[in-house]
Amino acid sequence: ITPDGEIKVSFDPDVDPESITPEDFKITDKDGNPIEISLTPSEDGLTWTGKVPENTEGKVTVTVPEGSYEDTSGNPGQPGTSEENVNMLPPGVTVDITPDGEIKVSFDPDVDPETITPEDFKITDKDGNPIEITLTPSEDGLIWTGKVPENTEGKVTVTVPDGSYEDTSGNPGTPGTGEENVNMLPPGVTVDITPDGEIKVSFDPDVDPETITPEDFKITDKDGNPIDITLTPSEDGLTWTGKVPENTGGKVTVTVPEGSYENTSGN
Repeated sequence: ITPDGEIKVSFDPDVDPESITPEDFKITDKDGNPIEISLTPSEDGLTWTGKVPENTEGKVTVTVPEGSYEDTSGNPGQPGTSEENVNMLPPGVTVDITPDGEIKVSFDPDVDPETITPEDFKITDKDGNPIEITLTPSEDGLIWTGKVPENTEGKVTVTVPDGSYEDTSGNPGTPGTGEENVNMLPPGVTVDITPDGEIKVSFDPDVDPETITPEDFKITDKDGNPIDITLTPSEDGLTWTGKVPENTGGKVTVTVPEGSYENTSGN
């Protein structure tokens, strides 16, 4: 019995093939339950072969009972038994994608890493166009990780095709798919200043208001000196308003520094 479920029962050359009845063979699973297998004889009737059903896993035992066959002189045959840990279950794979574009493809522990070819993975954007991503394997070769390119937005789909990998018993793998609405676009902000000193700082709708710190805003007069202004947030925290002090004249500049806030995807 091989680990992938191939069974071969071979009788001695002096056995009378007419005395062999394959229904006498006892084939059981790990729990001792009978397994129904169709065995096929060789041309001379002395070798019988078959395969355990798909999705069989664990110890398989085949027993040929004592005296269930004879040689050409009429001597009853000796018993024969073999057992093997069989794995006929197809392996699986899990695909995880985070909203910030992190991809993780995890194969079952019994997968043969030599059979995994990341070029077989299909990674597409919201329009079905391929996305070129470099995937890096873990030390054992069973986990592959990568990140979608910057400025990617919308649904990203990663598919591992059916049969594109195998377990160590040679069983072809089942397919795996993951999809996620990814936002890799950096959020923006708009600053408006009116001639009468009204200031309005408006952040994009996907900005996380918890990441906005108005103290980070740089507000300066015509000479580059800081102006102290109290800014008031809107109810959703995405719009901040205020007014420059009275008697202010000349150019007023309001700057929101790069990277001083993030959107809900962490960009």
